[in-house]
Amino acid sequence: DGIPCVCFGEMSMRILRRIPLIAMSYQAVYPPAYNSTYVKATTNTFEMEPHKALDPSQPLSGDAYPYCWMSNVGNPTSQRFHVDLGSAKVIGKIVYCNYHNAGYNTIRGVNGFTLQGSNSSSSFTNLTYATDTGWTTIEKSPASMTRHTQAYDGALFYEITVTSPITPYRYYALKCANNHGDTSYMGIRRLTFYELTY
Repeated sequence: DGIPCVCFGEMSMRILRRIPLIAMSYQAVYPPAYNSTYVKATTNTFEMEPHKALDPSQPLSGDAYPYCWMSNVGNPTSQRFHVDLGSAKVIGKIVYCNYHNAGYNTIRGVNGFTLQGSNSSSSFTNLTYATDTGWTTIEKSPASMTRHTQAYDGALFYEITVTSPITPYRYYALKCANNHGDTSYMGIRRLTFYELTY
């Protein structure tokens, strides 16, 4: 059966090799500061800057304005959301609370998106949706973000898992293709990156 055996006459002793399972562990990581130097998006509504979606001091219930990121009016699709973590890190998962405004306007939340990593500062500063120069696509699961439950005014957290976390990147991008049906805006209430530490 493939298990090594040491024999002593008619007696035998099986030697079992126990290989410990390596459990993954994660640690939340944040940009060095919550401002437009470290967190950028293609567009944003006035006072709804992208860095607010990374800031854990911002509330997750009540009015969304001015506590999270929302694109500028007329930009419900094709938005880049870039984060500079200050140094290269292997990200294993992302935890998020999708957009809601006191439990409503939930169709503005991000739906389909591509996750990308880079170590190029020029790629980080280029917010043109179609430009992928310097970015590497990172496989993840699930493929899209869950819509916040309509009329629920509070935090609902969901998880995106990086399926093969290997390469450390300083810059991460969410290339947000569309929302859940709103024709004017796209947004995220909270976004937290977790470094793989095992």
